[in-house]
Amino acid sequence: MKIGIISDTHDQISRISMAVTAFQKYEIHHVFHCGDVTSLASIQWFCEFQISLSFGNCDVLTGEMHQFLKVCNSNNQTGYQVETELFGKRIGMTHSHLPHVLDKMVETQAYDYIFFGHTHMRSSQLNGKSRLINPGASGGLSKQPSSVCILDLEKDNVLFEKLE
Repeated sequence: MKIGIISDTHDQISRISMAVTAFQKYEIHHVFHCGDVTSLASIQWFCEFQISLSFGNCDVLTGEMHQFLKVCNSNNQTGYQVETELFGKRIGMTHSHLPHVLDKMVETQAYDYIFFGHTHMRSSQLNGKSRLINPGASGGLSKQPSSVCILDLEKDNVLFEKLE
C-alpha cells in the first residue's frame, strides 16, 4: 500500500496541483498532510483522497478545515497530533511547531512511522524502531526544491518526488 505525504503547501495552488498529479500517478488513496495548508481553497484539492491533516502554525481555520474534510470523507482525520494504523503499521504525525510534541512521539517508540513538516527540509531517518519522514515543503519558502513523499508501507520504500 502506497501513501502520499505532503507538507507546507502554503496556498501555492500550482504546486498543490503538481502534488495531486504525482499522487494520482502513484495511485495514492490516502494522503498525510503535515500542516500549513493555510486555507480552505487549498485543502479542497485533496478531497479525492482520504486525508489525515495535522494543523500547522499557519493553519488558523482549524475548525473550518476539520468540518470541510469531514464532509469530503467521514474517515478523514485532523488534529495537532494525528495517529492511525494502516497496513499493520502505526503512524503518528505532527507539524512539529509545538514544543516537544515530535520529541515525545519519537521518545515513546510507539510508531513505525512519524511524519512531520515545518522545517521545509525533506528527510527520512530511522530513530530506534520509528522511521521519521519529512516530505519537505511543497510551497512557501523553499530551502530545497519542492517535493512530496511516496511511501510504500509494505516495502518500507521512501521516494521523494520533486515538484517541477
